[in-house]
Amino acid sequence: MLDIQNSSRPFVRQEAGRISSRIPELDGIRAVAILLVIGCHYEGFCRGLGLVPSVGWIGVDIFFVLSGFLITSILLELRGTESPFRTFYVRRVLRILPIYYATVLVVSCLSLLNHEHQVNLRNLISRVFLLQSLVHAPELMNRAYQALFHAGPHPALLLRSPLPPAMDGFPCGPWAYTLGVAWSLSVEEYFYAFWAPVVLLFRKTSAITVSAILIVAGSITVQYLGFSGYTDYFNFPCKMNTVMAGALLALYMQWRRKRSGIRKTLDRWAVVLGAASFVLFLLVLLWNRPILGRELRDSPSFMVVGVPSISILFFLSIGWVIDRSGGDQHVLRLLRLRPLRQLGTVSYSLYLFHVPVYQAIQLCTGTCGSNRMVLQWTVSIASLIVSIFLALMSWKYIESPILKLKDRWAPAPGSARSFRLISEKHDTPTARDFR
Repeated sequence: MLDIQNSSRPFVRQEAGRISSRIPELDGIRAVAILLVIGCHYEGFCRGLGLVPSVGWIGVDIFFVLSGFLITSILLELRGTESPFRTFYVRRVLRILPIYYATVLVVSCLSLLNHEHQVNLRNLISRVFLLQSLVHAPELMNRAYQALFHAGPHPALLLRSPLPPAMDGFPCGPWAYTLGVAWSLSVEEYFYAFWAPVVLLFRKTSAITVSAILIVAGSITVQYLGFSGYTDYFNFPCKMNTVMAGALLALYMQWRRKRSGIRKTLDRWAVVLGAASFVLFLLVLLWNRPILGRELRDSPSFMVVGVPSISILFFLSIGWVIDRSGGDQHVLRLLRLRPLRQLGTVSYSLYLFHVPVYQAIQLCTGTCGSNRMVLQWTVSIASLIVSIFLALMSWKYIESPILKLKDRWAPAPGSARSFRLISEKHDTPTARDFR
């Protein structure tokens, strides 16, 4: 984990005579995550790479763990400062909403031009208020309540039944559906709404940690009791355990810094936890085989046991990367490659653009529904190139100028301003409508 015992603030490092708080490897991790997501959504990649990208939706879980870690770290840094709520929320709004609403506007216009009035109106309300991850939450909570208090059916975790085929790419459909990927933004925005008061108002870190652990346990329990298939993956209550894994990483690293005498012991236990999670994850995969090209999220054992195991592995992996940032290990050198870092920097807008661009190119080339692999590969590669280009232009001409307003409208006071929290500017694009 991160060794900063000589620093008064987390993640602040000296580089060439100046203070730097960026950890470049995290941009590399973002790049890997967004490529997993695109592989999952572009049919040419999904089918052409042996169906391996069909499980690329785990990229969203990487984004969620990163987001939970970054946001919790920012909030911990803002505790005790002047107007922490205003500072936090104004900066979050400026980072997330302008480019999101610009994308919603463009897609809504395309939807109207295509005479998708009813579909567009129904979805537009959900998009504007970022309600995607909450729409089916009441049904989930009701199923969990019935199972808990009225002897309703409990899912059999060890039930092994044939899993349905996974969708090999994002299918052509109404324009309004191309913004289905924003369900993950819904999870994050409502996470900000309720988690910020917990971190900023609770005085003791132990109370915040207990709250996070209870939320993780509650999320897994609700998902188990109310399980109804892979659609639960997109529900706000079911994703809290993944986001909170990142929050617990931030809390753990702060707690660990203050206990230098037992760091080696803590690291040993972290290795044990990682090994146990990895073994558990492998057992779940073996139980549910075959997995390639299958909708794993329809398995109760995978969703209730496997996904939390993945979250723990991401928790430990990201902590390891932060701790050894700048090292010579091959993995770290790979994550620091300039193309990956640039891709990670624009991953948020790339996440928003990649499905609308894919549909636009399919419609322009008349390849919607085509089974010809050459055509699908061509469309997928072209869509990736165009999406990256648009994301780079968005970052340079739209997002970066808007980000400059953050210090003008809601300057981060004192240490928080110099801190910049690793990559506050490059927030995680988290999640897409993974089918």
